[in-house]
Amino acid sequence: NYDKDGYNVKGFNQKGLCRDGSRYDKEGYDSGGYDRDGYNRRGFNVKGLRRDGSEYDNTGYDNNGYDEDGFDKHGYDKDGRKYGYKDGYDRSGYNHQGFNRDGYDKRRYDKYGRDRNGCIKKYPEGVFDQDGFDKRGLDKNGFDRSGFKDDDEFDRDGYDQNGFDEHELDRDGFCPDGYNNNGYNNRDGFDGDGYNMDGVNKNGFHKNGLYVDGSRYDKEGYDKFGYNKDGYNRERFDGYGYNRDGVNKSGYNRDGSKSGKIAKLLLVNDDGYDKFGYDKDGYDRAGYDRLEFNKYGYNRYGNEYKYEKYEG
Repeated sequence: NYDKDGYNVKGFNQKGLCRDGSRYDKEGYDSGGYDRDGYNRRGFNVKGLRRDGSEYDNTGYDNNGYDEDGFDKHGYDKDGRKYGYKDGYDRSGYNHQGFNRDGYDKRRYDKYGRDRNGCIKKYPEGVFDQDGFDKRGLDKNGFDRSGFKDDDEFDRDGYDQNGFDEHELDRDGFCPDGYNNNGYNNRDGFDGDGYNMDGVNKNGFHKNGLYVDGSRYDKEGYDKFGYNKDGYNRERFDGYGYNRDGVNKSGYNRDGSKSGKIAKLLLVNDDGYDKFGYDKDGYDRAGYDRLEFNKYGYNRYGNEYKYEKYEG
């Protein structure tokens, strides 16, 4: 097995090199356990010969009871460690890194060099600044100034570096897109359809199309879709895109003829649609007007254009 950097427990990568690029570790042995002269820690070469040329005995173990890899018949080395032991701990309760199940070595220090009281081994009394951090920027529990451990994804409160927990919610209960579990946005309090918890949109209309006071029109005289009692919007065009003179934004009359009674002429492309994607009758390529209704009064989902009775 290899760690995230590609090195095994012996400190070698798949190419047989140490972290410093050398073929041999600090003790002078390669990934196979042999020194520069070709002998392992027990003094045998790959042919089973000692340096004096004598052979390895036929039992497979030397006078001390260890094989050529340094393990006894039970699989333990001279220090009591068992390579490949199922739970990673030797008979004394320490893993290959020298730490017990609580994360402390035989000198009772963790991997950060701290004892159970948070004091680093070089300074038994503990050297921390006025904010509780040592010279490495870690507190007594190993958290940095941002609240993270170097090997943890979440801080002490359970949030990652982007401020979200394991459920992708921030400290206020909102997801990265700004919505909470109830579907409301933390920035404006409206859901994905544009309604708040009271079922009212930003313009003061309920989902059934009525204004907050129960009427069909707002204080300016416009309905949910932006049309007044006469059927014209704030730009003075009706639902089909024509003004009171029967001219649409593209400058065409209802019969398709060109009109000069248009305040602002919008260019129509060669395909018959203006820059907004609507034809002379105010319909897009799919046959729907700006309110998403076709000429028969139905929207894309087959619902008829109508208003429901307000019951709020």
